[in-house]
Amino acid sequence: MSETKSKAILLKINHSDDNKSFLTFLTNEGILQLYAFGLTKVSSKNRYNLFLGSIIEISYFNARLKGSVGKLKKATLIKQVKQNGSSSIKTIILICKILQNFNSKNNMINFYNYFIDNIGKGKNNFLITILLSKLIQFFGIKPILNYCSECKSIKRIVDFKVYNGGFLCQNHAYEIIPTEDLKSIFNLFYDYNLYIQSAGAQINKYLKNEFLNILYDHGANFN
Repeated sequence: MSETKSKAILLKINHSDDNKSFLTFLTNEGILQLYAFGLTKVSSKNRYNLFLGSIIEISYFNARLKGSVGKLKKATLIKQVKQNGSSSIKTIILICKILQNFNSKNNMINFYNYFIDNIGKGKNNFLITILLSKLIQFFGIKPILNYCSECKSIKRIVDFKVYNGGFLCQNHAYEIIPTEDLKSIFNLFYDYNLYIQSAGAQINKYLKNEFLNILYDHGANFN
């Protein structure tokens, strides 16, 4: 059986009563499920390299039969998420639930490598919104940010509705969003570091709800 190496993010780990553990990873190819023996033992080397939400290099054997699960051989920790208190732990768990929806080819690991440095710095809610913005694009939802999504006018942009396709001009708006918040929306998709620095809590909450609603409608699962 040939051995495969891959860089991955550990999303979930479940231990069974027969000394067997089942692990869920995100790779550049999508979701990968593996099993391993002995991870609950103190003597296990892999145990101390498997931290939820961390980036890991994994060596594994692919499943022989379709529908079965491959076997983890070795795990090497590359970058661990800092768990600074209960807030960070809850954020990491939620991040892992979001990442489980990237179930086909993606480029999330390179992005995530820099993204996780911001966890535990007082902006966890903003990080969730940033990740959701990546997920809606993965689902094929790409908001228009250069003109009104209804009439293509570049003048008097005052609103943003993801269900309507993105920015809206005054003639098609449902409400008036402050200019600074519109700038934050633009930054969210083009410079997430600037978004973290400049966005307010209210617009962040608004965007988070917008994204969650449309993602649920598209079948996203956060359980």
